[in-house]
Amino acid sequence: MGGLSVVFDAIIVTTVPSEIPASLSKQLTDGIHVVIPVRGSNKTQNLCYMQRYSNNF
Repeated sequence: MGGLSVVFDAIIVTTVPSEIPASLSKQLTDGIHVVIPVRGSNKTQNLCYMQRYSNNF
């Protein structure tokens, strides 16, 4: 983003990271629900759910 402060109402994640990127949570508007696949052990994938309220997830 080159230092821009951008906030989104929705983001589509098409990769499976090993953890939820901190930069992703900072770019979401308040009250947004997020479901993201996260890499688990033994080549598994877990669907993680979070919702943003102010700076809490």
